[in-house]
Amino acid sequence: MEDTLHESDSELSERVKGLNYFYNFSKLVASENASLRKIYQGVVDLIPPAWQYPEITCAKLVINDREFSTKNFKESKWQQKGDITINSTKVGFLIVGYLLEKPEANEGPFLNEERYLLNSICERVGQVTEHKQKETMLQESDVKYRTMVDEVNDGIYICDLNSTFIYANRALACILGFERPAAIIGRRFLEFLPPDKGNVLTEQYRITMSAGINSALITTEVIKQDGTSAFIEINPATFITDGKLTGSQGVVRDITERKQAEIKFKYLSTHDSLTGLYNRAFFDAEMKRLERGRQFPICIVRVDVDNLKNVNDGESHQAEDKLLQRAAQMLFKSFRGDDIIARIGEDEFAVLLPNVDENTADETTERIQVILQEYNSNESEPTIRLSIGASTAIKRVGLNSVLKQAEEFMRLEKKKNKTK
Repeated sequence: MEDTLHESDSELSERVKGLNYFYNFSKLVASENASLRKIYQGVVDLIPPAWQYPEITCAKLVINDREFSTKNFKESKWQQKGDITINSTKVGFLIVGYLLEKPEANEGPFLNEERYLLNSICERVGQVTEHKQKETMLQESDVKYRTMVDEVNDGIYICDLNSTFIYANRALACILGFERPAAIIGRRFLEFLPPDKGNVLTEQYRITMSAGINSALITTEVIKQDGTSAFIEINPATFITDGKLTGSQGVVRDITERKQAEIKFKYLSTHDSLTGLYNRAFFDAEMKRLERGRQFPICIVRVDVDNLKNVNDGESHQAEDKLLQRAAQMLFKSFRGDDIIARIGEDEFAVLLPNVDENTADETTERIQVILQEYNSNESEPTIRLSIGASTAIKRVGLNSVLKQAEEFMRLEKKKNKTK
């Protein structure tokens, strides 16, 4: 009975030692800045108190060609060894030894409980090593990813459900006119949009978020920190965390240069490069559009610059261009903002006036003459001489015939001007 009680006490004592070991080991692993080196050294330093004879117990851990041992470690005849594996591959081993001879037990001088504890330690070391290696790889991967994201030219963002930036890379900050991403974190995307653009973008995002799928590209204007505007293209997508919709994410590209080139191309395709007025192609297209509409009566005014040839004969082409530009400015000043003023030939101009009857057309030509006199009052500039003709379509007709009639009236005036 006494022997049985003694054995039970001994087993209980060994189990308590094992529990103490893993308790202290878990604290070590969970501590902040617990490097693998610190953990490995802790593995061997915690071993002596967990064995029968702490004062003569030593230990050595060899893992991935690195050694960690107690200060008193020596090779001994009384040792037990356990292998450390990761995914069935041996990566090291752990040795526990006694420095002095002790009575025989279950495994030499060692107890079965000590063998079980040794194997459990080896298993735990393998698990911790694998976890730490993966953690390190993830950290390195995260650093590389963040570095890569910060170095790309396109902006990258994550917004919460309120369209507030919770992440932005350096490129997006630069697009919005800031040096650092921190300057836009916590601000809403809508803060950078013109007032008339906010509702459109909000609706497009609402569709994206409710559908839970990527939407088509969104092109919008943004107002930068310095008050200037830029054009961006957004490729948005939903942002899912733990299976729940938590916001949006996307890629932003600065397309200001492309947009400006498109605007310039569109402008040049419809405007005369010398005078800035509409060109003949746009004028013809507008005539076709208006003759199908309901803005009758429509008046067409034809204007020729009479003295362009005289200027060209006596001076350079620059003087000719300047005279045409002055004539264009004068005409622009003479008409309403929604009238279509175009240069349709070298010295030929035409104006489309929707909703203008004959009486108003006469008033318009008289106004041109008054403004012409003001321009010619400047003696330092060559005189502008114009021939003007106007014709009005009361009801829907082909406007080409109205243009030709205006040209006839203009030619009649040109003849009168020559006889003066």
